Amino acid sequence: MTEQDFGVELRGLRRSAGISLAELARRVPYTKGYLSKVETGAAQPNAKLAELCDTALATGGR
Repeated sequence: MTEQDFGVELRGLRRSAGISLAELARRVPYTKGYLSKVETGAAQPNAKLAELCDTALATGGR
């Protein structure tokens, strides 16, 4: 999965969960600005971010 694919998937999962970008930023130790960049493919995600977002969005490893 590319960084942009990850960002698109993250945005879709976040929206499906009804969670705003600001709320996700509160649930994980990353800023809203950084998460926005990840969602648009402008910043590279790391494994820790993926793990934290998985937990915050309760996506079961998806």
